[in-house]
Amino acid sequence: MRAKLFTIYNNLFPAVPVEIVDDFDMLCTRRLHRQCSWLFLALFFNTPMAVYITQKELNIGVTTILPIIIITSFLFGFLSLRRIKNDKMSLKVARRFTKDAIIYAPIITLLVSIWCISNWFIVKDSTRIYYSMIMSMGTLAAVYCISSVRLGAILTLSIGMLPMTFLMMFSGDMMDLATSFSFIMATIFMYMLIYNQHNQLVELLVTKQKVQLQANTDPLTGLLNRRALDEKIEQQFKLSAKKQQKDNIFTLALIDLDGFKPVNDIYGHAVGDQLLLHIALRLTDILGDNVIVARQGGDEFAILVPHHAKINRYSIADIVFTALAAPFNIDEQMIRVGGSVGVAHWPRDGRDRKSLFETADKALYLAKAQNKISLLKPSAHIKAAR
Repeated sequence: MRAKLFTIYNNLFPAVPVEIVDDFDMLCTRRLHRQCSWLFLALFFNTPMAVYITQKELNIGVTTILPIIIITSFLFGFLSLRRIKNDKMSLKVARRFTKDAIIYAPIITLLVSIWCISNWFIVKDSTRIYYSMIMSMGTLAAVYCISSVRLGAILTLSIGMLPMTFLMMFSGDMMDLATSFSFIMATIFMYMLIYNQHNQLVELLVTKQKVQLQANTDPLTGLLNRRALDEKIEQQFKLSAKKQQKDNIFTLALIDLDGFKPVNDIYGHAVGDQLLLHIALRLTDILGDNVIVARQGGDEFAILVPHHAKINRYSIADIVFTALAAPFNIDEQMIRVGGSVGVAHWPRDGRDRKSLFETADKALYLAKAQNKISLLKPSAHIKAAR
């Protein structure tokens, strides 16, 4: 039975895809933050007017203490949100903020529901409708503002609407009965809004990720392209600047294949494309997950060794040479190609992306001239290996 219920829940509320979950959490939290600030402020000013009509026959807990708690929670919520900068929110803070909303929104709604229901049982029949409207309008406004947080919105809607709707349905008054059906319809549509908005946000982010992937990926090899490589290098600059450690070095290596053009001329471009794909797979396999391999275009590749990579960055040229040493089996043809490599290390060989590429390009140019794999140092000394 439990398994069936779990399956039904997953079908109704599928999990957010892992590849977009971080972006989804940030998007939902920013929307929640932007909308809830003004909701708290509006409820803070509106609640005293509603409390003013509270029946004095009720005990002090309902007439005074409970409203004070509710009003204080609205003010605290507003001030807390104002202290958080929406555009500077970290993922950790965003997730904690969302969890707090899932907990506190239903609790506040429960307190307001208790206050309204307590008044409902003691006031005259002609004035009951006011408490129903206070509860329903406040709940619908709150659910609209937190609708991006699915669980919190569903709990808030259920706690705020269902008890009051149930009371009106069975009060014996035809006007209350008619109003309760309107509340049921509003509740159903809000459930649909929550469900559809969640799915739309997921679809939006999945589409956005696909577009970004296409913009940052080489279509032939599946490697990062030059644009994505530039972004990764800029990220390394920022990370390295934050850490400020002596051994906080990252490395850029540029590769130009030797003997690739004859492959295209002899075997055709289809075989040449397959060769590039095999080279990309071999490089990524030998370098591992912590090293970034990119294709810059044509027969040119690039390697970015981040500061945290465990691979020996000073032997990157030898590693590339090892990867290219064995022949490639393309359509039962054993094809060999070589490569020239120019290597530059940050911060020794360049303080910014432009100077780093210039150093690596110079090393690559000298290596091509000598048909060797080389490393250019700031002293213009060339270390060659083949």
